[in-house]
Amino acid sequence: MAAQASRTENQDAIDYAIVGMLADPKEARAGIQEVHFLPFNPTDKRTASTYIDSEGKMHRVSKGAPEQILNLARNKSDIERRVHAVIDKFADDALRLGLGINMFSLFLYST
Repeated sequence: MAAQASRTENQDAIDYAIVGMLADPKEARAGIQEVHFLPFNPTDKRTASTYIDSEGKMHRVSKGAPEQILNLARNKSDIERRVHAVIDKFADDALRLGLGINMFSLFLYST
């Protein structure tokens, strides 16, 4: 999912690292048709890609600052405590959790 919200042509170090984990960087876009890409900006602190999969279903995947991604979750109140516990655990180990991922399907209705 993170690779689908990444673009190596933007020369972003995080995007390069994510896509570089794939056996073939083309896997990031295999079987999808990108409809829209929202590049990272310091206000939203996330990127987003909207795409149609091989079955014709539309999805949006976002990656970015964990707090920003948490705000996108429909079940935020259910998972917020656990998310912050993970972030705090990384902080206790002098590490920074700098990336969250969220994906949801978009349902299209016709009249």
